[in-house]
Amino acid sequence: MRITFLLITLAMTASAGPCLVGSLSDYISLGAGGCSLGATPDAPVVKGFTITPGLFGATPLDPGFVTITPIDLPSQKGINVAYSTTAVLAALETFFQFQITGPNLVGVAQTLASAAVSGDGAVTGLTNLCRDGSYAGAIFGCSGTDHSLTVVELDGFSLPMDSASFPVSSFFDVFFELTLDGGLAGTAIGASSSLVFTQTPEPGAWALTLCGGLALAGLRYRSSKQTSPSRSNQ
Repeated sequence: MRITFLLITLAMTASAGPCLVGSLSDYISLGAGGCSLGATPDAPVVKGFTITPGLFGATPLDPGFVTITPIDLPSQKGINVAYSTTAVLAALETFFQFQITGPNLVGVAQTLASAAVSGDGAVTGLTNLCRDGSYAGAIFGCSGTDHSLTVVELDGFSLPMDSASFPVSSFFDVFFELTLDGGLAGTAIGASSSLVFTQTPEPGAWALTLCGGLALAGLRYRSSKQTSPSRSNQ
């Protein structure tokens, strides 16, 4: 069963091109095929980006003004969402849904950076994740296990990171929201929020790496044995 799932996952990944820096509109246009967060066969795929009406009456931002940057590190895969604007006597937001699929996902973290507020302004990032299941609607009716993350910047208070860990998983239905709220007498200036999943290597990858290391050590040993007599005869 594990091998069958891995083959299916790799086939899905192979059909998706690499994720590039682009607008939310660009990512929406990828549709169900999505894009791959890396070049390795087990790289996760993000797909199905759709705009969702906000929850708190904020004004939705044009998705063309929201920038998404893929994150592809050895064991950290995800996206960074950013936009640059200022909210005064208003609340502005980007709120969208997408899915991520890939083997051996064991944790997730959300961070908030480049946010500036004054008065009663606030910058807030909220993420809801349905692990190994799907939402029936906007952040409710998860058919799997529900997780939530919150990051916030206030005048005098900051919570720049939130994280969660979980058993090995392969699919998440995700709602992501980044809101700038100028409040009644403040400002909130555009921010950047990253959502990054931790992915552990397949056992086969560890074995392949170990075999490669042993083979290299063997070659070095044989090489040293072959050169030793010539050195002793000099």
